[in-house]
Order: sequence, then C-alpha cells, then structure tokens
Amino acid sequence: MNEEGINEQWISFKVGMETYVHPILSIKEIIQYSEPVPVPGSPDEIEGILYVRGDVVTLLSGRTLLSEAHDEDRDDWRIIILETGVGQIGLTVDSVGDIVPLGEAEIEWNAQGSHSEVIKGTARYRDDLFILLNLSDYCRRVAVETADYVS
Repeated sequence: MNEEGINEQWISFKVGMETYVHPILSIKEIIQYSEPVPVPGSPDEIEGILYVRGDVVTLLSGRTLLSEAHDEDRDDWRIIILETGVGQIGLTVDSVGDIVPLGEAEIEWNAQGSHSEVIKGTARYRDDLFILLNLSDYCRRVAVETADYVS
C-alpha cells in the first residue's frame, strides 16, 4: 500500500453496515457469489475454496473477518478476487460500489502498532466515510497457516 496515497484508486464495497475500500491494483476480478467447497479444520474466516478458471482460490468471509453479523440473503453478494504474493484469495462482500480516488488529504492512517492487521485507516471522500483495508499481509499469513488444509 502506498502510504503517500497520492491519487490511488480504491474499490468500495459493503460488509454489514460499513463501507470499506481496498487498493484496486491488487484486485484481479469481481464475480458473483457461489457456494465454496468447505475446508474441514480451517480457521473460521475461511469459507472454503473455489475453482475459478482452473485456479484454486481460498475464499475468506468478509463478515467473519470484519466481525459483522451473518446475513443469509446472498443474492447480492460478490466475491472480490485478490492477487496476492501467495496466489489468489477471494473475499465475500455484501455488495460492490464505485472506484474511489483517494489522495493523502482524504486519508487518516492508523498509528503504527495498531491492533488490526487488515484495517489500515479511514478516509473521507465527498460525504462518505470509508474504512481502508489491505489484505496482502493477512492473505500471506493465512496461506502459510492453511497450506496443509488445502493441499
């Protein structure tokens, strides 16, 4: 993540009542939600795995990861496929919004040593408040921890 944040493009999405943004450069595609294959013994935030165009994609539950209550209405859910240093990871979200250009003036970064591994700060753009996510470090850790489950 570019902490200077100058004119960086972010994709907005909803999980529960909150609106989040993630750097668009690491997003490969956004697809319709489909039920994953469960992975027995995996951490709670892993919904399972999907096969997307021949690739195995570990699917993370956005609601579990971000501590939101679960909603059974999955009609509008989407999966954001992220390209990480350890392969592709999917994130289940309630809905996807717009591309948001954020500069340094809009962003307030979390202080060093923040307790959250995925929440990097907040941003105000127009009249909206966004929570900034970057899942790269988290995805690398999950990939290492779950390698035995999905092999």
